[in-house]
Amino acid sequence: MGRSPHNWNGYIGQGHIVPGLVRLIQGSKLRGEPLPNILIPGNSGLGKTQLVQTIATDFGTKLHLFNGRKDIDLIQLGLLAREWADGDIVFIDEGHSTWHDVQEAFYRIIDDRLAPGIETDPVTGRQKLNGTVKIAAVTILLATDQPGALLPALKKRFALVMELTPYSIRELDAIVRQRATQKSMLLKPQAARLLAKTCRGIPRTAGHRLDALAKYWGAENPSVFSTSHVRKFLHAVGIDLFGMGERSEQEAFPYPHDFSETARLGDASCELRSPTSLRWATR
Repeated sequence: MGRSPHNWNGYIGQGHIVPGLVRLIQGSKLRGEPLPNILIPGNSGLGKTQLVQTIATDFGTKLHLFNGRKDIDLIQLGLLAREWADGDIVFIDEGHSTWHDVQEAFYRIIDDRLAPGIETDPVTGRQKLNGTVKIAAVTILLATDQPGALLPALKKRFALVMELTPYSIRELDAIVRQRATQKSMLLKPQAARLLAKTCRGIPRTAGHRLDALAKYWGAENPSVFSTSHVRKFLHAVGIDLFGMGERSEQEAFPYPHDFSETARLGDASCELRSPTSLRWATR
């Protein structure tokens, strides 16, 4: 994202939440308690993972990351929970993509510090669910660009909701220049601002476009990139000054990317549950 690696020094953007986060971290450390559980909605590319890594570094604790799109089931969740220690941060990216029974399991993790218990079948040697086990006091940070796809009961369990918002051109300009410095690229101020204007508020796009700019002019390898370099690059790859290609995002994706709480097939509906298809026993 064009930021200093995993610390607040030089962190750019999200000024509406960063000062509050810093105070929360300081207060939690002074009290010797975990951070509050936080829901982090925001569009893709706004730096949710980078933000969470910075929080963990400042708090001085271990960060456990997993992606909801990787089909984590209850058994995998139970095994992961064994590795958590008091004060650790557990980050679930793309949280809306997790199976509904896994989302339900987080009710108990947040409310009671209870995770799915796992045992090994003595006959088959396979792992299976067995009640619940007490786990460490951890902080759950869940990021999503589709908060409407989360189970409502899970959303209500987060103490705080800190939404990431699109970046201003000034912030993107700073990110482009910071990333260029890290890549040993020299851009004229007008060139950096021009590139920032095409990024539509997304810092990830700024990083990708800067990388592409360097590769496009790789043969010439200019010592300083001017607005002429940026304009010729944008024209050559089909990007206008609003950051759009030949078709707008709405034309390319005319339907909203959201999921209802059930997947409907014809007249039937089925709950989005993990492949274990086993309800989590509460003992």
